Amino acid sequence: MAQSALLSSGVELAPLVISTGLLRRSWDAISSRYEGIVSNKGEGLSWKVYKDFDSDFMIIAFEATSDSFNFQADLTPSSALREENFLHFDFLCTKANPVFSINSTAFSLFYRNHQRLDEWKKSDFERLMMCVLIKLINSVLNLAV
Repeated sequence: MAQSALLSSGVELAPLVISTGLLRRSWDAISSRYEGIVSNKGEGLSWKVYKDFDSDFMIIAFEATSDSFNFQADLTPSSALREENFLHFDFLCTKANPVFSINSTAFSLFYRNHQRLDEWKKSDFERLMMCVLIKLINSVLNLAV
């Protein structure tokens, strides 16, 4: 028997998003209401990172800077991303939906900044994960005492 998706529409996802506080926490991170927001600047793009240390919750909010507002409404298909060997969005593919399209302006911004994003991922992300690991070890040690 084939297994279907448990949550497959906005109507089904809305109560989950609202009840978990995901929407409120995301908006708070986007509007920088949290202390400890790590801000980064790239080419036409900036991003803010917030890690909730009481959970596994991390928000990465991207914002196009004013110098990149040459917005294009056209779409770039996933096949074009693969031709550029840009596989960072492949997680969007599933067996049921093996192809997708992304807004061309968004793709251009991520493509121009992928090296900086990878550098961030290797440095800041690892530091954030180290903080989470330290907190987890402290919690385990406190339980053992």
